[in-house]
Amino acid sequence: CDPGEDLVRCSLDCSAPPPVPDGTFGTPLLVSRRDDPGGPVIVLDWGAGTCPASGYHLIYGFLTGVQDYLVEGAECDLATSGMDEWTSVPEGDIWFLMLSEGGDETEGSWGLDSADTDRAGSRPSDECGFMNRDNSGSCRVVQKLKRSPPVEPIDYAAARW
Repeated sequence: CDPGEDLVRCSLDCSAPPPVPDGTFGTPLLVSRRDDPGGPVIVLDWGAGTCPASGYHLIYGFLTGVQDYLVEGAECDLATSGMDEWTSVPEGDIWFLMLSEGGDETEGSWGLDSADTDRAGSRPSDECGFMNRDNSGSCRVVQKLKRSPPVEPIDYAAARW
C-alpha cells in the first residue's frame, strides 16, 4: 500500500478473488433495465476499480429456487471495467449474483446471507468453467486522514452573540 494516496487499495489475500464491491467498499452493483427490439437488456455498473478482479461473471436462477441458490445459467466474460450489458436475460422472475474470478477456475464469494454466512457455503456455480470457489478474498479501503488546520480558540467573553 502507498500511504501517500488518499484512498489506498489493499487486498488482504491476493491468492483469492476479491469480492465484488457491495457498498461497504467501492460502488455496489447498480442495475437498470432497457427494452430493446431484441428483448430486455440489463445494464450493469459496479465499482470494479476499487478492488479489481481478473474477471467477472453473473449467475442466475429462478425465484422459485432462490432459497437454495439453484443456479440455472450464467452470463460469462463480463467486462473488467465495471460496466457491461446482459443481453440474453431469461424470461420469468429471476435472481442473480455478480461474481469475481481468479485463477485456477476459481470464482469468488457469493456474498453473505442474512445470518452472516456465505451464500451456498463453498459450492461453486460450475458455470463459465469455474469449478472451484474461494470465499476468503477480501478488500478493504483505507482512507488516509488529512490534518485540519488548527482552530483558533474563541474568547467567549469577547464574543458577540
